Amino acid sequence: MPERPGRQGLVQHDNMKNITVRPRLKQAIIEQQLSYLSYMGGPAYFTNVVIALIITYVYWQREPLLASTLSIIIIAISTLRYIFFRLYTHSSQHDRDYEHWSRMYLLGSTFTGLAWGTGLLLFANYLGGIDFFIILTVTIIVSAIGFISLSSDLRAVLLFFYPLMLPITLSCFLYYTSPLMLATGIMLVVYLIVAGFLSAMHFRHFVLSVIYQQRNLMLKHRLENSNQELQHANEKLEALSATDALTGLANRRHFDHFLEREMQQARREHSPLAMILLDIDYFKSYNDNYGHLAGDEALVKVARAISGSLTRPMDLAARYGGEEFVVVLPCTDILGAIRIAERIQKNIRALQLRHEYTQLPDKLVTVSMGISEMRQDENQSSDDFIHRVDMALYVAKEAGRNTYITDLPEEPETSGEKQAPAGQPATKLSGLR
Repeated sequence: MPERPGRQGLVQHDNMKNITVRPRLKQAIIEQQLSYLSYMGGPAYFTNVVIALIITYVYWQREPLLASTLSIIIIAISTLRYIFFRLYTHSSQHDRDYEHWSRMYLLGSTFTGLAWGTGLLLFANYLGGIDFFIILTVTIIVSAIGFISLSSDLRAVLLFFYPLMLPITLSCFLYYTSPLMLATGIMLVVYLIVAGFLSAMHFRHFVLSVIYQQRNLMLKHRLENSNQELQHANEKLEALSATDALTGLANRRHFDHFLEREMQQARREHSPLAMILLDIDYFKSYNDNYGHLAGDEALVKVARAISGSLTRPMDLAARYGGEEFVVVLPCTDILGAIRIAERIQKNIRALQLRHEYTQLPDKLVTVSMGISEMRQDENQSSDDFIHRVDMALYVAKEAGRNTYITDLPEEPETSGEKQAPAGQPATKLSGLR
């Protein structure tokens, strides 16, 4: 069945009888043809020169002018074609005009076939007798060499082969009347027909091989692109699975994995690890009175203020649930976490989000925070760690909100500090143990 061009876009063929090449493949086919021809150019040049020199050596005594003339012409044309191949091989692939190179090569093939055909025909007519069959044998050898070296381009084969073979074939019918000459002419005609058929069939297979090669390359590129798209899609899915859809922060699932990994690393390296748990003060009242859309906008702005307070790529800000957020601070002790908490409070206050339904006098959106540092001397699990920071948050909310509480003991001179009056910056309170 013929292939649909919309699906393959490369070629139409019906049981290999008819081939229609797409324009975009034309250059690829010509490029492959010239590559094969340039590869065979060296052996073909050497063979043509050797045969010409042998003929000159054998027939120099009998026909010196004809032998030397044929030899010079063949060597000159072969040398020019060899130089042509060298120029083609060393030319820049980006600047190659493949149509021009192909036309030049076809011209060289035609001149080579004409030179051999005319010269060998003159030898055969001048010498006659047994020498005719010697020259005929040489002609067939040269045609076979040309058939092999030019087989990638049907035009080159025909332009070389028929100018070479037709003169001596026709001479069998025009100048010789013996049954042997007639039989030789008939066999040469059969040879011409079979050679032409084989050339066309070989060329068809060559074109199909290039088409399949290009198709495989296209499929390879498509597969590579599909793999890249799949990889990007997986990365996006992984990012989406680890990201809170509303705020853009890490979600609870990603936070759980991150905390477990960082706790294990902190134990191995004996490095500090701190965590801050935040809760927006009186957010239910905000949501109920301003509406869910306004509540979502407030959550997004608070989330940005939290993430903007973190300056290191290793730190993680996540939405813990509802109006609760959590910050994990690797390689950070309790004092460093307090500085981060104060920065978060400052950035949230800078938002100036009005909250008329809060019980705090500033009538702004504020947060309460619990702060904890992982215990290195205890076999503390992630649940224990979260419980401690959650208890610190609970104490902060019980202490009047808009403040932070640590679960570590304070120095005697700072122990027992109380919450700052409403509207003032929150202060650190001692609390949990």
